[in-house]
Amino acid sequence: AGDASCRRLALSLTVTDALGAQGTISSPVDVVARIPQTMIPVINAQVSKVADDLANGDGKAVLAGVASLADLLNDESIGWASLGASLAFKAGVRDAVIASVDAAVRDLLSPLTVASAVQAIACVAAITGETAEVSAGASSTA
Repeated sequence: AGDASCRRLALSLTVTDALGAQGTISSPVDVVARIPQTMIPVINAQVSKVADDLANGDGKAVLAGVASLADLLNDESIGWASLGASLAFKAGVRDAVIASVDAAVRDLLSPLTVASAVQAIACVAAITGETAEVSAGASSTA
């Protein structure tokens, strides 16, 4: 459990049924998640899902997938280079999903509702958060 490839999360849980009765676990439970030896397959799977969502015409799912991917890419506690994801790889991923966000906003979500506009802005801000990992072209698109 002390392995650098593991992350510890203390989980507390309260469940409420339809009648309002609640149950809570008596003390937090430690959950340990092992970080894969290489993050590239994990990231590629998420990029593929974003592409599938775009192809299926689900603009909201594209934004949600890109926001999730941004959270992962922006996590500074992950030793990216040691897990096989170089700066160039991460930049390529960011560039690809920025193009997906652009297509979703222009082709699937237009005209934008206020909620979709806020979600799109937050998504773009998150995925472009590391400017060193975004090309000039993708930055312009964003």
